[in-house]
Amino acid sequence: MQQALHFSKEHAINIIEVAQEMGLVGQQYAWVLTASTVGDLSVSTVAASLPPGILGLNQNRSIGKVEEAIVISSRLVAEAVRKMPRDATLTLKGIKLRPSSELIPERERSRSSEIETRYPVSFTEYGVVANGELFLVNVRPQNEVGQRTFRRPAHQGNTVGRIYPKVENRETVLAIETNEIIWPGLQATPPIGRPEKRFFRLVTKEEKPFVMFVAPDAVTGECGHHAVPCLVKATSTENANITNENGTVNYCCTGFCIEILQVLADRMNFDYVIYEVPDSQWGIPDENGT
Repeated sequence: MQQALHFSKEHAINIIEVAQEMGLVGQQYAWVLTASTVGDLSVSTVAASLPPGILGLNQNRSIGKVEEAIVISSRLVAEAVRKMPRDATLTLKGIKLRPSSELIPERERSRSSEIETRYPVSFTEYGVVANGELFLVNVRPQNEVGQRTFRRPAHQGNTVGRIYPKVENRETVLAIETNEIIWPGLQATPPIGRPEKRFFRLVTKEEKPFVMFVAPDAVTGECGHHAVPCLVKATSTENANITNENGTVNYCCTGFCIEILQVLADRMNFDYVIYEVPDSQWGIPDENGT
């Protein structure tokens, strides 16, 4: 099971501590801290408070990266202003300025910049940078000095992964590279996780036209259109032999409610098994036992 955590450092540490007490931090679980949670925190304030195997996303805030961003931003603004329509004017009277999203032409915000950069630069419809480079950091086991550490590219030069934009078939996509990640429980492989689909046991009784019991096909043994497999009591069927240890037979359920169930299962992505209530009654017994 994977959990993404997007909180301040204090809240993240508290949540992880509670999760540990509840048994939710271990070999079966993977936790990912977002860039705002990891930030530029030092080893002593973050990693020492977290169990090994937790992952985090960290932005590249090195001096070289900041200088590169300043140069690229300046060139982009200059290029956008140069390509502005001649009739695009600014009125300083009353300090009336256009929003930045209107100053930069649509074609400059929506497509990749022609300015030479290490990675493709593109913007959303609101003028925000669409893709950026992120490093994947990993809480490692205790080292010689007894502290857990993040593998940070700026300090150790050995990352556990990165996420970066690149061009494939003339489109900008995010690529992911990973290497030597230590997962929860000091495992070399990620948690298997749980099935994406949830599973339900549904109990019903025959109530026409909402739920009806019908026999499966005599040749194929399968249920027909708008019918699903279900387990019913032998007394509810005709000429059916008991096929299960609990005294039920494999039958089919159809009807208005079954059709609704099929739609819900498809849209909400869950599996189910249907069986007939043993006492043929709804609800629980009354106080008098009936």
